[in-house]
Amino acid sequence: MVFARGVTLPHGSRGTYHVITRCARRTFLFGDGREHRRGWLAASIADTISHFGIDLVTYSIMSNHLHLVVRLRPDRVDEW
Repeated sequence: MVFARGVTLPHGSRGTYHVITRCARRTFLFGDGREHRRGWLAASIADTISHFGIDLVTYSIMSNHLHLVVRLRPDRVDEW
């Protein structure tokens, strides 16, 4: 299901979501040093995920966009 940017989910919602983001003007994300930047981005995603009440199910880093499948974990938020 697609949500407008202004729509938020109710507190305590559960679900698994496919999240897509792409570079502005569809420019390429990596340029030179592709594998180095791909590794940096993967590490950055893992670090960011650790600060939120979500699980990263899987991800795919493409040349100018990335896909994330995330699962909301409101039970983790309650533990904070």
